[in-house]
Amino acid sequence: MMITFSAFRTAINTLVFPDGQAETRVPLFRNFIVNALIQLQTFVESYQLVNVNFYDKDQSWDDCGLSILQGCRGRIGAVYAFKPSCRCQRHFYDSASLEKLSCLYEHCRCHQTGQCCCGQSMFSEPSLYVANPYYCGDYVSGNTGCQPPYLAATPEDDCGFKLSEKFFAVGPNQKIWLFPRFPCGYVVGVHWRGIRRSYLDNDYVPDDDDLKDAVACYVESEVARRVDKDQATADRLYADYRMKAGDIIFREEQDLKPRATRVCVEGLDLSELVQIYPDNNYPTQIGESCATSSATAPVELDAPVMTMDINSESSNKIINWEPEGTEPETYEIWRSVNGGAFAMVGSVAGNLTTFTDTTPMASMDIFCYKVRGVTGDVESEFSNEGCAVKDMFFLETGAVSHPTWMMAFGDFGADNPPAVTSLDLRGMLRFRGNVFLDGMTTLGSFNLNSLIKVDLEFSLAQSAMPSASLPSLTAILAGDFNLQLIPNMVTLSAPVLTFVGGNIDCPGPFPNGALVTVNLASFIMANGRSYFFDNNALSAASVNHILARGVASGVTSATIDTSGGIAAGPSGQGVADKSALIIAGNSVTTN
Repeated sequence: MMITFSAFRTAINTLVFPDGQAETRVPLFRNFIVNALIQLQTFVESYQLVNVNFYDKDQSWDDCGLSILQGCRGRIGAVYAFKPSCRCQRHFYDSASLEKLSCLYEHCRCHQTGQCCCGQSMFSEPSLYVANPYYCGDYVSGNTGCQPPYLAATPEDDCGFKLSEKFFAVGPNQKIWLFPRFPCGYVVGVHWRGIRRSYLDNDYVPDDDDLKDAVACYVESEVARRVDKDQATADRLYADYRMKAGDIIFREEQDLKPRATRVCVEGLDLSELVQIYPDNNYPTQIGESCATSSATAPVELDAPVMTMDINSESSNKIINWEPEGTEPETYEIWRSVNGGAFAMVGSVAGNLTTFTDTTPMASMDIFCYKVRGVTGDVESEFSNEGCAVKDMFFLETGAVSHPTWMMAFGDFGADNPPAVTSLDLRGMLRFRGNVFLDGMTTLGSFNLNSLIKVDLEFSLAQSAMPSASLPSLTAILAGDFNLQLIPNMVTLSAPVLTFVGGNIDCPGPFPNGALVTVNLASFIMANGRSYFFDNNALSAASVNHILARGVASGVTSATIDTSGGIAAGPSGQGVADKSALIIAGNSVTTN
């Protein structure tokens, strides 16, 4: 943020002279502050980038369609004119040579008719200045040029100025020549890089607490040296000032320069943002246009989010990812085989989000993948890992966790089922073969929350989990859903399961199982298939739910069994649904 020099000086005086200062000392102490700012600009390069001067017609001269300003000793960055208003739209002047400005001057000087030219708008009435309507040869102050005989009608029409090409050049003695002249009521802003060696009260200074501390320390050292004649105190305070200046230099080099979270507003720099956005709390790219700063600002790339396509095959593994943030130039795909080191296996353009690995897999192979974005020398963090396995019968026992496994080709199961106490496969998307998770007699829980499809049989028979929740499972394509003889399972929930290519076998152990609640809200039964839920403790709501799914499926030759155990019988609509299913030709058995 920026503040005026007047406000900055008040802040310094409050720090150094809390009880006020003698009126006769005000000019001297003001010079101390200016000297400190000049020194700090030589030490800290970024303080040279925030200089901006504003000129109104009082501070300019007009001659033959041009405006002339007294510039500063520095490198001009941008020149524009604007009419103070709620929008403050800027009209920028392009840099040009003095020769070009001279040609434009001559072009204007040769027009004597008062017609629209040289970026001027046509007067609303003939100019009173008949000898030359554009007062060529009359080097007049800007305010004089806004009055008759130079301007015959007010307010000045600025349409021609807005539509014309605009150029500036820097001439001798830092004079800035502008073509066309800026209209009456406008203000010109000049941004420049350099060391400001004098300050008016309305010039801008960075509102920086570290800068204020350093300047205050410098002023105190000068007061001690030149007013109190205490050289020892002056030396100590000046040493403190140099330390504070060093801290600012270190901060600028180590902290501010690497930042890429800077706000860039087209055509504006920090001084203007203070006027237009006084509550802006973000670091702002200054001294450059957006086009320049975006080309030189450090690039930051976010890590993509990786997944695997469920249509992948063992010899055609499809890696997908979601980009995050800025699009990189390329994406790199890295692979690890059977726990080995990751190595890059390919790259694609930054506008692509998929890659196919055709490397064949052998039984028990584990291929893991990760992706990162790259732009030049800048690399994003790697994405999450995703793995594919083939013919996997895992050897681990106890709590088994493989959350990065996403695809399983061939058959899948445990080498020692009774020794598995929990199973975490939360990232698994599809089993392309049979799934044998049966016989896990000590299994307390399993997580297959991301599972979408199983190609062949899906067996959890005789395992010991208290519930089976499969929130994403949509289909078991060509096999049974085997949940036989699970002693502790109270809940079965597969709310988006629509298709099972075989039977659903979910009988409880004799004399009765623990299954109470069944949720198959989207399931479509098929003719010729069996749906066994016998020998359980089904609630009336679950029995009604199973029968309702049969009616909704329109089956005519299915077998449905919820009898035995301590299951409830159908009630209400369930009784009617049972009757309708039997009449349609299905075999239905309930308590």
